[in-house]
Parts: sequence; structure tokens; C-alpha cells
Amino acid sequence: WEDKEEWDLTSENRAWLKDNNDSDGHGTHCASTAAGKNYGIAPLANVYGMKVLPGGSEGVIVRALDRVYDLVKRKKVKGPTVVSMSLGGKCRDQDGNEGPGTKYCAFETHYARAIRDLRDIGVLTAIAAGNNGEDACEMAPGASRDAVTVGATNINDRITFFSDYGNCVDVMAPGEN
Repeated sequence: WEDKEEWDLTSENRAWLKDNNDSDGHGTHCASTAAGKNYGIAPLANVYGMKVLPGGSEGVIVRALDRVYDLVKRKKVKGPTVVSMSLGGKCRDQDGNEGPGTKYCAFETHYARAIRDLRDIGVLTAIAAGNNGEDACEMAPGASRDAVTVGATNINDRITFFSDYGNCVDVMAPGEN
């Protein structure tokens, strides 16, 4: 991370950071690919980490998106803003039932509405399509049509066996070997 900042979900208080470690390294890996000092795509970018997993329910993740919205609106974040999320699961309706349909998953979930709010203030949200080998239009938040949903390709520029796919995937990028 080196000189990168982390934000709490509710305040600028930094006291909670000792308990905010990336326990499996995935978030740190994704952030350093984007903005790592030596090998990142945008090494001069400002990175603000916000831990939502493990145990991050849809409510916690949407709260994090709302927090980003608040920080951008209050001009606490300088310059262009991108939210990157490498997480997701089966889209569920308000009663918790799987498979409510593509339109609902793309536009009506709490995720989709929070991402739309971010888009409306100029924040780009990039989301992993998912690693289930299924239709991304049935996944949340990957189905959100106000985000850029990214699927994975292998070294031969072919879709990986695990990448989610379909009309809700906007772009493919290297994701294996």
C-alpha cells in the first residue's frame, strides 16, 4: 500500500485500521495491480481501501458505496474517482430468492441503485463479472448496467473456464496465467 489511505465506512477516524487487514490478500492484490508503486497501471493514483469482506453482506457493501458517494460529494476525494469491486454472488430479490431476472439484477438491486447514484456524480464503478462460469446477468453486483463489468481471459486470449459471461459483461481482460 505505501502511503495509500483507508477509509472507515462511517467516519474519517483511523483508529479501526489495526483490525482492517486484508486477511486473504485479494483486495490488496487488486489494488496494487491498479495503483501499485512499481508495477501498477496507475502508480500515481490515490487508493482508498475500504474493507467489506469477509462477512460483508449486501448491506455492508452498499453502505461502502454510499460512503464513497458521501466522500466524493463532500470533495474529500480529489480527482477522477473509480470504485473497483472484485466480489459478488447470485442476484437475489428482496425476499432473498435467487434468480429474480436480468432486469431486476441490472437495475433494481440495492447494488444497482448505489452504482447508479455513483455514476450520476461521475464515479466509474468497475466490477468483476464473477468466477462461477455462469451468466453475469444473474450475478450481483456484476449485472448492474451502470458499471463496467469485466470478465477474465487466459494467456491465449480465450475466456477462462471460471469467468462469468454474457450480455452484462462489458469487457474482457487477462485474469489467468
